[in-house]
Amino acid sequence: MSFSYTDEEGRDSTHDAAKMIVTDMFETTEDGLISTGMVDYGIFEPGDEVLIVKTDGSGIKTTINKIVVNRKSVGKAESGQNVGIVLEKVERDQLAAGDYIVKI
Repeated sequence: MSFSYTDEEGRDSTHDAAKMIVTDMFETTEDGLISTGMVDYGIFEPGDEVLIVKTDGSGIKTTINKIVVNRKSVGKAESGQNVGIVLEKVERDQLAAGDYIVKI
């Protein structure tokens, strides 16, 4: 599988390492904004560089700070898992349901 998007510099890129579609978001006092969804394919780990791929195809580069499953921090998220992902320096207005998180 691969996924195409336009990066922050306007270049077209193709990605095939890992992808999750954002289905919802919520905030906690401990972690801040958490994006939730099911990992479509691949593996995500804390520290991974990722892109938030907007529905218009543009992307925002960030890093995974934490992955949560059933309110517990975990070391990785694998294909088929429903997870929460805490992203570094991402505000609520930068993320929406339907956006993708892709590993770069």
